[in-house]
Amino acid sequence: MMYVLPVGSVVYLKNGTIKIVVLGNSPLDDGKYYDYVGGEYPIGLKPDQVYFFNEDNIEEVLFEGYRDETCERYLNAIEHWQGELKIPKANVEEEAKHQVNEVVEKVQEQNTSSSKTALDDLFN
Repeated sequence: MMYVLPVGSVVYLKNGTIKIVVLGNSPLDDGKYYDYVGGEYPIGLKPDQVYFFNEDNIEEVLFEGYRDETCERYLNAIEHWQGELKIPKANVEEEAKHQVNEVVEKVQEQNTSSSKTALDDLFN
């Protein structure tokens, strides 16, 4: 079982240059779950800049958020829930590659469309 960081923890992600504050645990996205969802520290939640990441993506824990008895019960429930989960865990690197490929395909489609329009304009 992993050690679950509470909300409010601040981390550096591997190869990251900004601090990320943990905003939630075990978020679901596109039918998969991640260990954490975060935002840029000290700003927090910005809908257009939400970071989904897993424990193995964390380079360094800079600050651990507040823990009390309620938090401990919640984090223990998450650990138990993840152990019995039927939903697949997302792989951040694979998801990033997939997103990059989608962007490349869109750019290629736009370039092909733009080239065709330019050629049509030249010859018509």
